[in-house]
Amino acid sequence: MVAGYDIASQLRGYTWSSSFVVFWLAMAVVAGPVVGIEASWLDSEEDIRAGMAVAPLVGVLVGEGIYSLREIAATTSTEYRIGSIIAGTGVLIAAGYRLRSRRRALGWLMGGSLAAVAIFTIAIGVLGGVEG
Repeated sequence: MVAGYDIASQLRGYTWSSSFVVFWLAMAVVAGPVVGIEASWLDSEEDIRAGMAVAPLVGVLVGEGIYSLREIAATTSTEYRIGSIIAGTGVLIAAGYRLRSRRRALGWLMGGSLAAVAIFTIAIGVLGGVEG
């Protein structure tokens, strides 16, 4: 997707960076297996695994939205920020619906997701503070 965006940007006359493509390809290699594991854990019979399955994804999506609303509003669109929060909330709701008959798993889902949002928001704030 990043490569496609860069090609479209170049066709529109904007500059692009090969380092962005390399960075996001590396992120895909790291994130792809994590998302695959999360998907398989959602079907687990173990409540803790099923409940914690999507916590990292929810944490990144909602945490990124919160962070960008607070810290980098001038460089990201409002639609992106709110869309990230909505996407993370949608993942949480979908997982909650799937686990609706398993109270312990739902508890892990909610607690793990809240913790992941907090951890991500704090971590990116610290890392962002180092860069900025």
